[in-house]
Amino acid sequence: MNNQQLLDNAPEGATSVNKHNQYLWFDGEESFVFNPEEKEWVLSFYEECTLEGIRSLADIRRIAELESSIRKLMDAITLESQENVMYELEELLEEQEDE
Repeated sequence: MNNQQLLDNAPEGATSVNKHNQYLWFDGEESFVFNPEEKEWVLSFYEECTLEGIRSLADIRRIAELESSIRKLMDAITLESQENVMYELEELLEEQEDE
């Protein structure tokens, strides 16, 4: 899953996700893992596989915002480049017509 998909699929209350795309919720004292089949939070006992590769959803949200901004910027640059190419082609055609 990409960052936006992780955010879109996050259950309410999720604070993190691990490298296995399991959603986690930390309440300060205990941790929980979301069980997607039962649609409920299950107490986690900090198993190695649960805590492996943890990423904060707040960080993922910011990264997704930046990725979106970059895509918009690249689209704008691409559009401007296309317009420049079209302008140059029109100039060349006009020069050829004048000859």
